[in-house]
Amino acid sequence: CVLFPVVVFASPNVNTVPGFADLTWGESLNSVSQKYGLSRMNRPGYDRNISMYNVHLSNAYIYDIKVLPEIYLFFINDKLYSLSGKFTNYANDRDYNQAKNILISKLGEPDIVNNDTRYEYASWNTEVCSITLSAIGISAVNRELSPEVEKATKKAREREVAQIDWDKYAQ
Repeated sequence: CVLFPVVVFASPNVNTVPGFADLTWGESLNSVSQKYGLSRMNRPGYDRNISMYNVHLSNAYIYDIKVLPEIYLFFINDKLYSLSGKFTNYANDRDYNQAKNILISKLGEPDIVNNDTRYEYASWNTEVCSITLSAIGISAVNRELSPEVEKATKKAREREVAQIDWDKYAQ
């Protein structure tokens, strides 16, 4: 009997949510709730299919950027599609530039840099998600589920406009 050594290289799951090794984009609310103590947030908005929860973590990082303990998770039709976290409560260039340099080292130069506003923001598009860095925080949105979110939001806005028109008519 001759044995041949086998080397297996485990490739990281590209669908893993940044900062959460045990979560994947599109994972159900029930599954995420079993792993983390989620608190539902009242989210003003148009669509009841989009829900927002927060989770408190004592040592949270998103793409190696230390964030404050409260992270927001967003679901569309019971699927995790976005997260956001703040790395500071007060916008300042030092924290932003430090976070931006971390993302550049991991993801390369940003696809978009906008400094038309008071504070610059930058965004990167990866195979799986879009990452946006603002003066106070970072967010990631799953690209596969983004069209579903846009469609639901558009449909809900149309319903709201129709309701407003009906209310004017009814008066």
